[in-house]
Amino acid sequence: MSDMIKIKRKERIYLEEWILTVNSLDNIRLCKEKFHVGKDADGKAFRTPVEEGDSEIYIEDQDKWILVFHYRDEEYCIAFDMPQGPLETKIWAVAGDIARALEARMVGDDGESYDPDTLEPNSKADADGADDVEEVEEEFDDEEDVEEEEEK
Repeated sequence: MSDMIKIKRKERIYLEEWILTVNSLDNIRLCKEKFHVGKDADGKAFRTPVEEGDSEIYIEDQDKWILVFHYRDEEYCIAFDMPQGPLETKIWAVAGDIARALEARMVGDDGESYDPDTLEPNSKADADGADDVEEVEEEFDDEEDVEEEEEK
């Protein structure tokens, strides 16, 4: 399984739609702090700025919110790192809710497509459909080129 998963679809996911989706789901919210504080693998504390659209999920047994989902307008998607261990099931469940709400697919680093309900790779035909997302990205790039030309 990939380390980075993106929730994508053919149409661009706009920030406004992402915010509405987050607000409509349980156990997820937009980040309320300006910085995310965490610890690296060596236990050293770090602090990174929270970007607009970054979202966190509530972890009941730890009684805290953790940053998981990152809105990526330039990539037309929502991205998240899939941790190994006890949080994997919780994060996957929320990611599946997001994918269904946005009518999107979950795509790994290598272009593999995952079923939002089972975490299993989709059938070969469905996994090949992940290429549709790349085609859409190329279309957006072409549209931006046209817009730039029109501005000149």
